Amino acid sequence: MYNEQLKHELSKRWNTLQTALQRENGDALLVTSNVNLFYVSGRIFSGTAYIVPDQEPLFFVRRPTGLKGGNIIYIRKPEEIPGHLQERGLPLPKYLFMESDSLSYNEYVRYEKTFSPERIGNGSRLLREARSIKTIYEIGRIMRSGVLHAQLYERIPSLFRPGMTDLDLSIEIERECRRLGSLGLFRIFGQSMEIFMGSLLAGDNADAPSPYDFALGGAGQDLSLPIGSNGTPLKGNISIMVDMGGNFTGYTTDMSRVFSVGKLPDLVFPSRIAALGNGNSKPSVIFSGIVRGLSSSFSSAPAPMLPRKAHQMRFQPICTTRLPFAVKSCPAHSICRMVSSYTQGSSSAQSSLAQTRKRRSCSPVVSALTAAS
Repeated sequence: MYNEQLKHELSKRWNTLQTALQRENGDALLVTSNVNLFYVSGRIFSGTAYIVPDQEPLFFVRRPTGLKGGNIIYIRKPEEIPGHLQERGLPLPKYLFMESDSLSYNEYVRYEKTFSPERIGNGSRLLREARSIKTIYEIGRIMRSGVLHAQLYERIPSLFRPGMTDLDLSIEIERECRRLGSLGLFRIFGQSMEIFMGSLLAGDNADAPSPYDFALGGAGQDLSLPIGSNGTPLKGNISIMVDMGGNFTGYTTDMSRVFSVGKLPDLVFPSRIAALGNGNSKPSVIFSGIVRGLSSSFSSAPAPMLPRKAHQMRFQPICTTRLPFAVKSCPAHSICRMVSSYTQGSSSAQSSLAQTRKRRSCSPVVSALTAAS
């Protein structure tokens, strides 16, 4: 079912969950959702994983066929699981943890009748706590996804063509993302959360509210998915926020950049000073300075071509603790290009940029894209 290298990694995860079960005095944890089955087995399969405190998990599999291993048991339906447990000398759990946050009511009742435990606990919490602390292997997978994600963003300027709409550019970015190896699927927890590969917002469309819990909105193309690009033409000194997800390894990275077609209004640039701040400042201090600077500017001189939600853009780093510069303009070319710089407590932006490129950092920045005027 998995190679030996992955088994060593999975053993760490099993130990974490077993320790959590022992702490809660639980007898078993039933794992049923795709993302958590991937966490405990290293693959997606139709079935369940059954974890007890004192031995390796059992994997009850419906599909695919052909998986091999002493702890793999093929079943047709969940009601067969208790019989297999008894064959292995395992008692039915009195205190069973299930994924209460993701199971449907019918599934919950079905498993409850199958195992007849005296007590049921919320296994979603145990799994969420375990997954919140990444192993070295997981960090490596995230970093690999981040490197490919950064390569995608480096190519965005070359994807722009005069006459494009926000949707046109978004499609080209999505295509390039897939060419780089993106799996194309972005899992989001919560029934009220859904999106395609990410969001690209230009101009006043950034002000369109969204019913979802994302930080940004956008009207979208249809009321069935009211988020993201809406066909705004990319012309006339307009700002573009690109927030595309990256899933190249099964682990998702998130990256946001701000570009511009032409020159943005002067009111944007006071935020650059706030973003520079003090090299030793904490992220919350610098971010609050950006919010104050932009809020005062917008209240005194609104700019219709700049998203009024710009102060809500997330500057939280993905894999590092470096903080972003604000928008930095670059000379106009017929072929667009990107200029990026980072704050690292150094007065030399050029040196910082060179170091960042060398390390292939996936830390968010704010960049500028200019087209021929």
